[in-house]
Formats: sequence, C-alpha cells, structure tokens
Amino acid sequence: KTMIEEYINDRRWTDDTFLEEERIEVRLTIDLLSADAGANFEANLVIQAFRPIYNTLNKTLLVLINDNTWRFNFTRGRNIIFDLQQYDDIASIIDFYMYLILGYDYDSFSELGGTRYFQIAQNVVNVAQSGGGGTGWSATGTRRSKHQLVTQLNNPAYENIRKAFYIYH
Repeated sequence: KTMIEEYINDRRWTDDTFLEEERIEVRLTIDLLSADAGANFEANLVIQAFRPIYNTLNKTLLVLINDNTWRFNFTRGRNIIFDLQQYDDIASIIDFYMYLILGYDYDSFSELGGTRYFQIAQNVVNVAQSGGGGTGWSATGTRRSKHQLVTQLNNPAYENIRKAFYIYH
C-alpha cells in the first residue's frame, strides 16, 4: 500500500501547477483474488477519481473503473520504477490510470483538454502490448480492455462524447 501511494503521490504527473484544493482525489481499491508460491497475484482494481466542483468545497465523481484483469508479480523489497518506455506489471497499470484520470480531468475543464494525457495512456498501452502485458491490455478478446477504452477516447469519432463531458462539468 505504502509503495503504491508513494509512487503516485511523489510523482509529478503534469507540468501544470495546482493549488491544494484543485488536486484530484484518487482512490484505488485492490482486492487480491489469488496468489501462488511464486509471488504471482491476480487482483481486481477499482479506480475512483474525484475533482473539485468550481467555487465549492464539494467534489464530483470523475472516473469509476473496475479492472478485473490485473496480473502482477510482487516480492518484498521490490521498487516501482517510472519508465514509460518499458512495461512493468505494477508501474504500467498505475501509469495508465493516472494519465487516464488526468485526461478526464482536463476534459472536464476545457473542451478536449485531456487529449495529450489520453495519448500518453495510449502509449502506455502500446508498450504493454509489445512488452508482454497480457490480459486487459490486448486489442482483441474483450471489449472492456484498456486498449479499447483509450483507443476510443483518442478516436475523433468519439469527440462529441468528450465534448459533452466538458459541457456537463
């Protein structure tokens, strides 16, 4: 838990500067489904992100995703290293969802404002696919993959949905 929190909170995910009250609140819930003696795990990951509502102390739900395809290897003492050019079974999934959340957040404040973050998330998917990411990263086999989600977010045919997201917020 601490390792993942530090990885997320100690990283500067964007060059923009935000006030404390403008920060995105992210909640990750990891439900371990199985483990083997080789430290291989299967988990269900629930990602929630909340953004502040302008001129209030309230927040609104920005993202709610349930990802039941996470497979990873973990041993004590392992470090998570940020490297967008190399697949890592823990870092890559966190990177993907952090950039996805940023994309939605920026889309909620300006029309199509999240495009650059959705493109980074797409790059994470591409690296995962070529680096052995396996289940959940694939372009085939399921409609609910990270690949399908980010490909649609980057597809001009879906821009009106993203524009509606901005109008709503």
